[in-house]
Amino acid sequence: MSRNSHSSRRRRVALRPAVEGMESRLVLSAAGVVHTSVIHHAHHAASNRLTGKVSGTFESLSASSDVWASTVRIQGNGQTTAARRSVLAGIIDVPNAGTGVPTLGLLSIAPTGNTNDQLRLRIWSSVDATGTPTTSNLNWSVDPSSTGIYQNAAGQGTVRIVYPRARGLHAESVGGRFTMNLKGTLTK
Repeated sequence: MSRNSHSSRRRRVALRPAVEGMESRLVLSAAGVVHTSVIHHAHHAASNRLTGKVSGTFESLSASSDVWASTVRIQGNGQTTAARRSVLAGIIDVPNAGTGVPTLGLLSIAPTGNTNDQLRLRIWSSVDATGTPTTSNLNWSVDPSSTGIYQNAAGQGTVRIVYPRARGLHAESVGGRFTMNLKGTLTK
C-alpha cells in the first residue's frame, strides 16, 4: 500500500447517521434500530422554543407620578421563531428608583403584514435590594389578550433590551434605537 492511498483514506469523511430532521425514518444505532416516535417527541419539544432578535426605535416620555418615572414606547422589526419577519410594538412603564415597584410592560409581536395573529407578552422586571428595578433584563409570559393562532398560547422566558448610547430612561424625553433578544418557551 502506498503512502498516498493511506493518507487519502484518513481524509475521507465517514458517513454517520444524523438524528435531527429524521422524523419519518428509522435511525440505525449501535444498539439496534430506534423508532422515530422517540426522536419526533424530542424534535417537537425543541420546536417550542421562542427566540428572536428585534431592533427598532424607542421614545421615553416622562410620567407625572410619584411611582412612575417614564413610559417607553418601542417599535421595531426583526425575526422570531414565532414569525420569520416580525413587527414589534410595546409600552414599558419604568418606575422611580427606590420605590420597590418593578418595570412593567406589554409587547405585541405579529408577522409582517398580518395583524390578526398577535403574540402579546406581559413583561416585568426584578427589583434589587435598594428597590430599584432593572430596565434591560426582563421576564415575560404570554398575555391572555393574544389573538389568532396565539389565542390559547402559553409560555414564559426572558427579554434583554439594549439601548445603545441612551442617556437613561429616567430623563424627561429620550429617544433612540434599541435591540431586543427574546428567549423562552411557547406552546400554541
